[in-house]
Amino acid sequence: MKTYKQFNEGLKDYSNQGKNVRVPGEDTASFGKLFKDDLKQMGKFKNPKTGKLEGNLFPNPKKGYQIRQFATGRGGLTRTLNPFLGKGQGLRSGPTPLARQTPRLLKSGLKGAGKAIMKNPKLALGALAIGAAAKGIQALRNRK
Repeated sequence: MKTYKQFNEGLKDYSNQGKNVRVPGEDTASFGKLFKDDLKQMGKFKNPKTGKLEGNLFPNPKKGYQIRQFATGRGGLTRTLNPFLGKGQGLRSGPTPLARQTPRLLKSGLKGAGKAIMKNPKLALGALAIGAAAKGIQALRNRK
């Protein structure tokens, strides 16, 4: 059984797998750049003739190998979600840059929204009133 420290190290190794490879400087990259890269990585099919990855999330009905790969979990959306493909494929390939940067993007977005609310006096007063009302209700509930 792994210790807590070993578990955290394993989790950190998994989440940093491929960091700054597809999107150099991903810690400062824009949401648009990360989103475009995420779409490029999702669900591909392996062409048996060329060995290259191609296609989208769903199979082209005219290409039998794509339907077969989709049904067996080796292509398209099912490839993206399959944890049994082996190291470096499917779920075991690690999170995408967008998944790694989502907490940072949410934090900066909420911070920007908070600043915008505080700049508008009417919204700021409304936010303060809601906060005060919530605290008042909480105080009434805790009173015995």
